[in-house]
Amino acid sequence: MGGVFFYFLIRNKDKNNYTPVNDESVANFGPKDFKKLFDESRADKEPVVGLCSICEKELVKSDHFETDNLHFCKEHFQTYTENSWEQITNQLTTANTPEAGIYIYNFKQNNWSKNKEPMYIQCEYKIDVTDDHIETYVQLYVIKEKAEKLKELLEKDRL
Repeated sequence: MGGVFFYFLIRNKDKNNYTPVNDESVANFGPKDFKKLFDESRADKEPVVGLCSICEKELVKSDHFETDNLHFCKEHFQTYTENSWEQITNQLTTANTPEAGIYIYNFKQNNWSKNKEPMYIQCEYKIDVTDDHIETYVQLYVIKEKAEKLKELLEKDRL
């Protein structure tokens, strides 16, 4: 119910006119009303088709570039195509050890938020028929010229 209240609060607020939501309007709000509001809020928006592999921005069809099974926004598609990339990790994770690759995701996110350092992650999957489980290899790619330095930083962060 708090989410509905917040939606009404934001929806009823404009630059010069603020109309608070009262308890009666929230009490009379039913499932059909929620569905109608939800449908109206989604009607004007293009559906999200992916996230940019570098900046993780939500991508809509009109701002979506895909190559090599990776998704990019316009800016980072150019970054991807103009650079040579080098893989600096190949971390094995399994159903029993899914947390083994988290340090790679954290490293990528921290370096993007702090330094806007472009990197992307690809996962390679292998089926181990002997033990009947799927192995996932988390691979971090960085711009080739920065690979050695970033690999050292990653190893320091991991410890």
